[in-house]
Amino acid sequence: ANEVMHSFVFAYGSKQLGEYMLHIKRNPLGHVGSGLRLALELFLGVRRRTPVITGLDPKLERLGFRLARNIREFAHQVKMMLKIHREEILTRQMLQERLSWCAMWIHATACTLSRADQSIRSGTNGAALAEEMCIVEHVCDIADHEIRKAIRELYSNTDRTMLACADAAMSRMEMMPNSRYVIPEKTPDKSGLGTGREPDQTYIPQFGSGSTTTQADVPS
Repeated sequence: ANEVMHSFVFAYGSKQLGEYMLHIKRNPLGHVGSGLRLALELFLGVRRRTPVITGLDPKLERLGFRLARNIREFAHQVKMMLKIHREEILTRQMLQERLSWCAMWIHATACTLSRADQSIRSGTNGAALAEEMCIVEHVCDIADHEIRKAIRELYSNTDRTMLACADAAMSRMEMMPNSRYVIPEKTPDKSGLGTGREPDQTYIPQFGSGSTTTQADVPS
């Protein structure tokens, strides 16, 4: 289920952006300004302006800037992946997972900073605040590390050999007889039901065969 959710996060989050880019591509003369800004990003690597996060307590402003910087880079990388892979990105589940992890770490950072800001405004200070700030700093460091790692793996990864290995493994599995393996009752391949190996249940207590209590054992 978690793997499916990665694709859902990517698809739901990138849908409008992808449609916007396609719209500009189909009618560039009708959107000269937007098309030029997009071209600068996609072909010259020019990032958009870093978004400004306001309202944070001064103690958190530095971490807020790091969050804003991650948002800018993430937005740029989503556009780059849509440009590089085009429609094929719909089936590139590993790329979808990396981008969805970026989105989730950005969300986690925003929630962490919001909670810390609330604590400061509610009067938390001294040792309690110092302890909380240690946690906040660590969460932000983890997020920065994981986002950088995911972005790096968009361009340098083992996807090609992984897919070849997966294809080989699936071919190998198809040649293995069902009789060597236990087939679960919930298998999606219903044709395999009843063709698998019977599991050894010698040491597993069995239930459902009825009670062994006799009438004489039942208290009156």
